Amino acid sequence: MAKSILAIDIGGSSVKSCILSCTPESFEINIRYSAVKLPSNDFSDLNEIVCELVSKALMDVTDISAIGISTTGSVDNQGTVISAGHFNGYVNVSWKEILMSVHNSIEEVVVLNDGRASAWAEYEANEENVSSHVHVVVGTGVGGGLIYKDELLQGDSGQAGYIGHLKISSGKTAVCSCGNMGCVEALAAAPAISGHYNSLEKEESSISFEDVVNLASDNNPNAIQAIELGGYYLGVGLGNAMNVLNPSQVTVGGGVLVASEKVLDEDGQEVYFSAISKGIKFAAHKRVFAAIKFRKAKYGNDGGMIGAALLTYRKIS
Repeated sequence: MAKSILAIDIGGSSVKSCILSCTPESFEINIRYSAVKLPSNDFSDLNEIVCELVSKALMDVTDISAIGISTTGSVDNQGTVISAGHFNGYVNVSWKEILMSVHNSIEEVVVLNDGRASAWAEYEANEENVSSHVHVVVGTGVGGGLIYKDELLQGDSGQAGYIGHLKISSGKTAVCSCGNMGCVEALAAAPAISGHYNSLEKEESSISFEDVVNLASDNNPNAIQAIELGGYYLGVGLGNAMNVLNPSQVTVGGGVLVASEKVLDEDGQEVYFSAISKGIKFAAHKRVFAAIKFRKAKYGNDGGMIGAALLTYRKIS
C-alpha cells in the first residue's frame, strides 16, 4: 500500500521539500514545493520555515504518514542534530519532538545527515543488487554515507561516513571545517578549488568556485587545473576509503560535480569526473579498484529528500 511521506532537505542557505508516494517497489514525487531561501543563519528562522512547510503540506495532503528530514550538520543515532556550523543555535535540536508535539497525525519523523540520506537514495537506485555502497557528496564540504548488507552504517556516535575528514596530506593546507589540516574536504570541496586557483595564480583573491568554473569553461588553464586538483584529491580520499571498505559500488554527487560537468578536456571528457577516477586508481589497491562499479549520482540535488523519504518509509512499513 502506498504511503505519503513529506521530505524536507535543510541546506545551508535554503530549505527544499516535496511529498512522495512510496510503495515497497517504487516512489513518485507528487508535489514539489519551491525552495525557501533562509533569511538568516539563525535557527529561529529555520524553525519557523520548517514548521510552516509542514503545516502547509498537511493541509495539501491529509494522509501524510510521516516526515523524513535530511539536514546539514552532525546528527546522532537518535536523530538529534548535534551541531550545524552554518547556523546559530542549531544545536541539540530534535525535529521529531518539535513536529510531533504539534501534529499528532504524524506516525514518525526520521532525521539524518544529508550525505547519508543521499547515500541511501543512490543505494536504492542501483539496478543490480550490491552488498556494499559508498557515496560521497561534494559541495561547500564533503559528506557521504556507507551502506553494508542493506543497512546504513551510522557508527557509535552517528558519525560514520565522513569521508571528507580522511587525512590525505601531511603538509600545510587550508584549515578544514573540523579544524584540522590535510582533510579531503580541505583539498577537494568548492572553497578548496578556489584556493587551488589562487595558488596557481600566485595571488590571494575572493574568487568563488562558480567563477573558477566559468573561467575553466573559457579554457583558462589554471582554472582547469584547479578543478582537476579538486577531483584528484577527492579520488585519493575515496581510494583510501575503498581500501578499508572494499565496496562493490561507489557514487559521487553534489553541487561541485554538477557545476563542473561543463568543463571538458580535449577529448570531450569531464575534467572533474575524470580526475576523481585518476585519484581513485592512484590510491586504491588494484584488486579493490578492479572490483568496483563507479558512477555519478542519479538523483542530483534531490538525493537528500529522496533518501530521507525512503528511509522513513522503510521504518514505518
